[in-house]
Amino acid sequence: MTKPIFLTLQRGERLVCLRLGLPHLALALSFAVLAVGIAWPQQDADQQDTNQIKWRIAALQSELEKLVSQNGMTGELLHTRLAEALNRLKKLDAQETALTSLESSEHRLRDLDQRITRVERQHLRRLQDLSDARASKSRQIEGALQMAGIQLSPAPSEATTAQGGPFIPLSEAFSGPFAHEWTRAEPLLARHAMLSAALPNLPLRAPLLGPMDVSSGFGARMDPFHGRAAWHTGIDLRQDKGADVLSAAAGTVTIVGWNGAYGLMVDIDHGNGLVTRYAHLSRALVNEGDVVKPQATLGRSGATGRTTGAHLHYELRINGEPVDPTRLLKAGQSIASLLNSASQIGDPAQ
Repeated sequence: MTKPIFLTLQRGERLVCLRLGLPHLALALSFAVLAVGIAWPQQDADQQDTNQIKWRIAALQSELEKLVSQNGMTGELLHTRLAEALNRLKKLDAQETALTSLESSEHRLRDLDQRITRVERQHLRRLQDLSDARASKSRQIEGALQMAGIQLSPAPSEATTAQGGPFIPLSEAFSGPFAHEWTRAEPLLARHAMLSAALPNLPLRAPLLGPMDVSSGFGARMDPFHGRAAWHTGIDLRQDKGADVLSAAAGTVTIVGWNGAYGLMVDIDHGNGLVTRYAHLSRALVNEGDVVKPQATLGRSGATGRTTGAHLHYELRINGEPVDPTRLLKAGQSIASLLNSASQIGDPAQ
């Protein structure tokens, strides 16, 4: 709101005060000048001359122009300062928005960092638990196999010379506690993987379904025909004619045919010097060269060859030498229990 201006005109002992705003100032002063120029000479022409009146008029006009000029400059200055204040306010609002966004980003970053730390710790614990569990199982599996006479440790030359490939250093991201634990766990996990891969080719499973009924064990015995001491190269498992005969492990069929006292038999090579033999069959269901899986049906039990009745003669040879197959069958039971899943080795005999 424009500040009011008081204009005072004096005539003798009388004062005339006008309270005017700037919008009406020019009109008021013009009216005053006109009044002075007309009325004053009529009332007191004998005391004032025309030059004095003109001087008063000029002075009032100058004062009017000064006031108008000052008020105009003040208005422009206020407008400019108001515009500057609005611009500063906009800048402050933008800064406030930026600060709020930055604080929110920092909060999200801290939250993300905490989540990453938690996940890293979880991964580290999982790796530790996994490697410890696998290492424990590996030791127990190897112990069971060693008791059965099976050694799966690689030869020193294989462990040190059968390696290669380009050198690709780990990135810096793969560092810290997890990398250290991985370095420790890697050979343990590799060992467990090697054992797991070897299990299907180890004759740990029974060659017949159901409980084994051993009618003649491995080693020294009385010959059933001559009644004299003799060496038995396998075990005899009592079974009716026509029962399924199963592969004790994965492998390749190397022999299918008749072989004297063995009658109709099947040999399977499981690798690493391990061979199993299934004799006295009434029928063979595989051919030489066939690759079979664990518990694959090889034929039917019978009484062919030198035998007193229907049964299965089951042999295990290591590097050509016959060994007691029950040692691996017992190891298979222990390993199946250890793994808590008989399907991993193929349902060993109970």
